[in-house]
Amino acid sequence: MVGAHLDPADAAEAFDRSWWYQLEGDTLLRDEDDPAELRAIGRTLASRYVAEAAPAIRPAAVEEKVEGVIAGVRVQGGVDIREENGTIRDIKTASRRPNDVAAAHRFQLATYIQIAPEPAEMAYVDTLVKTKQPQLVQISHRVDDRAIRQTQVMYPLVQDAMRGGLYVPNRSSNLCSRKHCAFWHACEREFGGKVSAA
Repeated sequence: MVGAHLDPADAAEAFDRSWWYQLEGDTLLRDEDDPAELRAIGRTLASRYVAEAAPAIRPAAVEEKVEGVIAGVRVQGGVDIREENGTIRDIKTASRRPNDVAAAHRFQLATYIQIAPEPAEMAYVDTLVKTKQPQLVQISHRVDDRAIRQTQVMYPLVQDAMRGGLYVPNRSSNLCSRKHCAFWHACEREFGGKVSAA
């Protein structure tokens, strides 16, 4: 809830409720996944975020659906946190500590900056790292004219390709994996290469 002061223990309990809800739904775990271990990591990461990051954040909106037009193309997305000053925060998880904002995330942030209800240039990628000692890594990112230009060039190109029936795999996407895509066999047959297992 926007404006509420969260307690780390409350965050862990909220994670538990969401965890059990997801498991009762259609969420599938891999054979090598240990549900108890995943739940413990999730509880720890949720608590850590609330303890370390939340006190400094003044949210105007949380999990905000945004949409707009970039270079004639309708786009939409979901902003994790939009602060009162317009700053956008995107929350990620990773198994390794990031040193910089990944290219795909820079593109995502440049999109959000343009279609969010409040103008802003600054964004943060808050990464919860799933190491033995879980950690929070916060990286600030200023969206510049080059990043804006990239979205204005790429969205129309992708739209034209899709309208023409051309769908090129994005193997650098965090969703391009055997775990997340049911079509990975067909993708490897048609385009070659190897789809990541994780």
